[in-house]
Amino acid sequence: MRTTAKNARGFTLIELMISIVIGLITVAATLALYITIFKGSIIAIRSSRLNHDVDSVLLLMQNDIRRAGYWNGAVAGYDPTDASTQNPFQVTGSSQLNISGTDSECITYSYDANSDGSISDDERFGFKLADDAVWIRISAPTATATSCADADGNWQELTVTDGTEIVKVSDLIFTPSYTCHNVDDSSVPSASATACEASFGVSGERIVERLEVDIQIIAASGRDGEITKDATTTTTVANDRIFKI
Repeated sequence: MRTTAKNARGFTLIELMISIVIGLITVAATLALYITIFKGSIIAIRSSRLNHDVDSVLLLMQNDIRRAGYWNGAVAGYDPTDASTQNPFQVTGSSQLNISGTDSECITYSYDANSDGSISDDERFGFKLADDAVWIRISAPTATATSCADADGNWQELTVTDGTEIVKVSDLIFTPSYTCHNVDDSSVPSASATACEASFGVSGERIVERLEVDIQIIAASGRDGEITKDATTTTTVANDRIFKI
């Protein structure tokens, strides 16, 4: 059978060019979709990691700060208002809990971690903001118990792992709120521990000071500054301070 010229005719140049253009468009669309999905996955992973890291740090601070002022020395019949047997972790001006820094970005506190009834260097803890990270204090010498600038304090970085700048913290803010409960009369809110003591003027009355601390962290992914998290939590210090005016 003879093949005619009409039957042997292939694609024309125009048809080939149209086919190539359609193929390129398909490839480009597929590639663009892949890139979009890939970027979305990266953003989701970084956002999830940021949320996890910030929430973990908040939970750690919340659980540890609430221990401030714990003392194992109280026994049956103990009078917490007696200066001779007072909780050493709650003496006014001691290291029970102090908030300092230009923007209240540092907190130091102490509690009876080993339950021996006395304050030791390795029972002076704290959290602070420095170098775009949250730092934790493991211990501190007595002379600088309430200071966030103590050069001899044992501070360790919390929010950077494996040197990859997973979390970049821009703000860490501690805000205390006090409530004074007059055992012999009534209760009033107070802005500070000093104001708490001044809230009741009758000498000899017993005061219970309850403390809450609001903790706020504003952070961003170290690899993508547009991925941010602003988280706040509140912890109630479980150990009320009891004293006499």
